[in-house]
Amino acid sequence: MGKANFSDKFKRDRSQVGLAARIYFPDEFLTSIREKAARTARSDCVR
Repeated sequence: MGKANFSDKFKRDRSQVGLAARIYFPDEFLTSIREKAARTARSDCVR
């Protein structure tokens, strides 16, 4: 029973973290990170 309560709390905390990320990291910011990661991956492939 303690385990179930813990996992429920963990899921709730994770959903709240996701909500906070949506609020504090707008789409433009996330897109720039994604583009940077893609550019890095491409340059790694070229090498």
